[in-house]
Amino acid sequence: MTDTQLIKNLLETLVNKHLVKNESDLCRQLDYSTGNLSKIKSGERNIPQSLKLQLQNHFGVNPKYFDGDKQIFLSNDSKTKNMVYVPLKAVGGFLAGYENKVYLDGIEHREFPEIKGQCFCFEVEGFSMYKSKVIDGEIYETGYKPGSFVVATKVENFSWLSRHKDYVFQTTDGLIIKRYDQIRNDKFQLLSINEEYNPVPAIPTKAVKGIYFIEKKIS
Repeated sequence: MTDTQLIKNLLETLVNKHLVKNESDLCRQLDYSTGNLSKIKSGERNIPQSLKLQLQNHFGVNPKYFDGDKQIFLSNDSKTKNMVYVPLKAVGGFLAGYENKVYLDGIEHREFPEIKGQCFCFEVEGFSMYKSKVIDGEIYETGYKPGSFVVATKVENFSWLSRHKDYVFQTTDGLIIKRYDQIRNDKFQLLSINEEYNPVPAIPTKAVKGIYFIEKKIS
């Protein structure tokens, strides 16, 4: 395949795997010029080595793919990929199989070298933990925008929770992202960043099956 065909095929695969939303999102994630990518797609220039390296490091693209190898991605060995990826479409399966090691080994894993050990990537849904305001014509955002992702590590004990820190709570009803306030009368007292969604109904501690501390957000 030509470089034009290679990049078009790769972009389509990345979109289908929900790794990028579109061509612009790919360029944003890699901090790469949309103009240069357009030139590659049109055949005006070849794929530079620097872009190949970025694609390998960021998405695990097989470097031999650019030489004609049909395997687009490097072997997805969950033993070396420490991040469990849970987009919205996979939440149901995650809630049903989170205690099953076979299930966890079988879902998508990615490398996330910024965190040592296992971590989890959850997609954000809803506006309760997001707010924005315009000041002097500029938009200022706080929290986690719907469609973005958070990377979190599992909290092994309720006593490790820190007040006014943000967590993903895995409950019998689903996954929610909230700011922790306190435990009172065997119930979690939680807060939303967006005041319009407060107060948050208290959640019984026995209904919480797992808690994950948010280490990083990914737009």
